[in-house]
Amino acid sequence: MGRPKPLIPWNGRPLVLHAMDAAIQAGADPVWVVTGADAGKVEALLEDQPVRSIRNPHFERGMGSSIRKGFETVIHEVDVEAAFLLLCDQPAVSASLLQSMRQRTAGIRKGLVACTYAGTFGPPLLVSRPFFPEFARTEPESGARLILRRNETHLLRLPFPEGAADVDTPADLEQPGSR
Repeated sequence: MGRPKPLIPWNGRPLVLHAMDAAIQAGADPVWVVTGADAGKVEALLEDQPVRSIRNPHFERGMGSSIRKGFETVIHEVDVEAAFLLLCDQPAVSASLLQSMRQRTAGIRKGLVACTYAGTFGPPLLVSRPFFPEFARTEPESGARLILRRNETHLLRLPFPEGAADVDTPADLEQPGSR
């Protein structure tokens, strides 16, 4: 992309702020943002926001390193029973989707919720506390999908076709709603 994804504007706001807004509006508290490339610039954007930032010094090793860093932090928050795992490059993620993920788990014994789109599954995720240690051991070059596959019996899949639209290339910025 030539620049860090969190700083790319989408509908006039950096992608990181879209993800942050969705989490806050869904009632997530506290909200953590793991930063990597250009961490200082991203952290400056977050300075006046009701979030905590976690700097990942090993971001270049892969997405798994950021997942690991986030869960190494959240595991110490004793009052947190579940955590959302969001990616800033999925601008269609909304507070209503996250609330739906939380509501769908009420009364059932599934500790993981993943979204399904484009023939696959993945973030956003809702991860319950018993799975925090496993996510805190995520291999740097892998993502969450390996953990989800190992724990298939504990996984609830929620259709989210809009999740297929992410920002990976400059052409993705030309999609409707991206300006």
